[in-house]
Amino acid sequence: IETGQLQIVGSAFISNTSISGAGDGGDLTIMANETEIIGDTRPFDNFEDYFENDYETGLFTGVLSSNTDQGEDVLADAENPYSLEGNAGSINLDVDTLRIVGTADILSMTLGRAHGGSISIHAQEIDITGDTLVNSGISSVNFEEGRAGAITLDVDTLRVTGGARVSGRTFGPGDGAPITIHANELELTGTTPPDLHSSGIYASSFAEGNAGAISLAVNTLRVTEGAQSGGGTVGQGLWSSITIQAND
Repeated sequence: IETGQLQIVGSAFISNTSISGAGDGGDLTIMANETEIIGDTRPFDNFEDYFENDYETGLFTGVLSSNTDQGEDVLADAENPYSLEGNAGSINLDVDTLRIVGTADILSMTLGRAHGGSISIHAQEIDITGDTLVNSGISSVNFEEGRAGAITLDVDTLRVTGGARVSGRTFGPGDGAPITIHANELELTGTTPPDLHSSGIYASSFAEGNAGAISLAVNTLRVTEGAQSGGGTVGQGLWSSITIQAND
């Protein structure tokens, strides 16, 4: 996609999700001056209210399989005979400005043996704003043996506010996503009301897989008002390593 301005609004999405076959998924590449991904910004009372409605907006890559015998789409996993063998395609953005607001995501996900697609963004300015019960952000997630796709951001100014996150998470034996950020200015600020989620950069493991490494190379780093950056594990997987190079 090559355009001056791209807006994805109100439960709309662009996806290169793999549906069937053994081949790898195709890549999704966007070149634009301005890209806005704007989801719902209502303060949901609970997660049930969120999941009962289709509010998700964004750019997605992942693996699904179609169980034609049962006439329904099912998520691919290690025990599903319809699981895909091909890996997910990547998401590549080359933009001047990128805004992600509300229940919006740039998401890579794998639910089987296939590896997740990478997310690579080159931009002058990236603003990610939460302010909802469910995080906004850029994330890579895996649930089974497949590795999560890497996240790489090359940006002049990156702002992550209102509980939004750049995150890699593993919920299975596959390793989590490594996160690499090169920025002139990186600002992490605030939480979602009432302090449910902290803005930040996270690499976490919730199972056997190891959390991905976080590498930040910045000129100026600001972390304020309850924001965080870090990794953790609540399963058998190892903690992520965090490397920060900053002048200020």
